[in-house]
Amino acid sequence: METAQKVITRLPLRELWRHDGFASGSRGKWLGADDIRALLRSAPVHFVTAAVGSAPHWIPPR
Repeated sequence: METAQKVITRLPLRELWRHDGFASGSRGKWLGADDIRALLRSAPVHFVTAAVGSAPHWIPPR
């Protein structure tokens, strides 16, 4: 199936994809508040919202 046609069927996601075909096939560890703070301070971060029945929505970086 083309990535542009894929929708989320369950959560948590097993993979993450974009309309252009990019896909991530592995999950990392669960993050706590301290982990998230450290991540936000260390590098640019892309946020994505995920809802069952929709494609992932990538939020553009500022």
